[in-house]
Amino acid sequence: LSRIAAMVGVCLAGVAGAASPAAAASGGAKQDCDYTAHLISRLDAFESLVGRNLDCASVYNDASNTWSKWENPWFINYADPDSDWSQWATVPGANRQLIITQNLFPSSVNNDDWLHLGAAGAYTSHAVALAQNLVAAGLGNSIIRLGHEANGNWYPDSLGTTRADYALWDQFWRDTVLAMKSVPGAHFQFDWCIAALWRPIPLAQIYPGNDVVDIIGVDTYDTGNLGNTAAARWNYTY
Repeated sequence: LSRIAAMVGVCLAGVAGAASPAAAASGGAKQDCDYTAHLISRLDAFESLVGRNLDCASVYNDASNTWSKWENPWFINYADPDSDWSQWATVPGANRQLIITQNLFPSSVNNDDWLHLGAAGAYTSHAVALAQNLVAAGLGNSIIRLGHEANGNWYPDSLGTTRADYALWDQFWRDTVLAMKSVPGAHFQFDWCIAALWRPIPLAQIYPGNDVVDIIGVDTYDTGNLGNTAAARWNYTY
């Protein structure tokens, strides 16, 4: 993730998937996707700065405190047109893409036994409602970064610490994806995105499966002491 003039986050290239914010790849083609603190005017300013139009933006719906807000993303028909990303994404003829970072549940569930409940399918009706609202807003082709950076420990929906936890989390993730894809008009792609340089869990233990993962993403931040040479930095990251 590069930070440019403290104005935008931008990822200009991706390999076999999406990074954070995202470089969406389709058939070998890539899109430059930007996070601009949720302001369309900042995206416009960045376009002017670099002299090109951008058709992909990253938004976050991972701070909801109720299921109702979780199901109804704030960026759909937002009161301030500068943050109404549903309108930006659906401008006729523009062919624009939203990358939506979406957590697995709202903060009202943080202290529940969400891992077992989610794996048992207790929340799938909310996933269906979220998908229905996105489709109704014309966002049925969005990329969903679901439960991103789950191998970390900084988000409430991280995947836990044991093999049993991992299996439950994977089932929860799978059920959410399948519920959202069951909605008519849903053509979402789901990005399973982990954080680099954190907890080297064997990926086979936490991967939800090819049938539900469309994109594999890695969030890599330019922070920390990774070594003084290119070889050292690469080896540490690897």
